[in-house]
Amino acid sequence: MLEGLPNEYDIIVVGTGIVESVLAAACARIGKTVLHIDTNEYYGSEWASFSLNGLIEWTQIQENPVTTISPQDDNERIMPISNPLKVFRNIQLKWNIEKTNEQSLTDENDTSKMTLDVLEKQSRKFNIDLTPKVSTNKDFYCNFQPFV
Repeated sequence: MLEGLPNEYDIIVVGTGIVESVLAAACARIGKTVLHIDTNEYYGSEWASFSLNGLIEWTQIQENPVTTISPQDDNERIMPISNPLKVFRNIQLKWNIEKTNEQSLTDENDTSKMTLDVLEKQSRKFNIDLTPKVSTNKDFYCNFQPFV
């Protein structure tokens, strides 16, 4: 175990989705010692948001998950944490745009024809949610009404 970390916890929370994070925070707030861990390399579980490149990497990990990890030390024991309620299945990444466009290679400011290369260059300017959400709002420009 790492130096400076406790050997015992009152509660261990696996996952960093909104539910798990609120639960871990609530337990810590009432004085419980909480170990909050995640099997993913990103925060948010099924509520995560990715850049385009991050989403491409995520789909590749979903297609080929890492299944074997060996202990690094004789005193270590691997405890597999499975997710029987896997939210995402049958993930396919399909592009309906060209990879490159010779004309756009000469003029970088031309966005009249979107290509995969242009999207990858703009990748950090937008995020894609794994679980899309609707934010309701009411102001001068936008007024969401409930369906009746």
